[in-house]
Amino acid sequence: MELEIFTLCDYAVESQPGKLTFVGTFDTIFCQNIPVIHPSCSLALRLRVANKEAGIHALELIFQSPSGNEISKIDGELEFRVNEFANYSTTNFVINFGNLELSELGTYTFELRIDGEFMSGLSMHVTKIDPSQIKKVA
Repeated sequence: MELEIFTLCDYAVESQPGKLTFVGTFDTIFCQNIPVIHPSCSLALRLRVANKEAGIHALELIFQSPSGNEISKIDGELEFRVNEFANYSTTNFVINFGNLELSELGTYTFELRIDGEFMSGLSMHVTKIDPSQIKKVA
């Protein structure tokens, strides 16, 4: 099993079956005050699974705060079927977060596990910035 895409972005959608579109990949949010609310962000994933790995697989996605508290957790099962047209199949996931409230400065993490094994992780940094510095980082 191969993770082709795992990114945090401003917007993501599976516009047609098999087509994943994402815009505005980022890893840092600059703010003047805490808590900060991000009005719209998405987590986009794309998995490629070889036909020999077809079957049911457990998926777990954990979102944690900088202090290590679990903000959210997704547990589920995925069924991959043998693709008669290729030696693999792909699947896309989009998880949308509307009005995501971030109440701590520091590094938030997303951890992806498949069948109980760590697959990948993402970091999102929330950094306080003086308004006079905004032009320098934008």
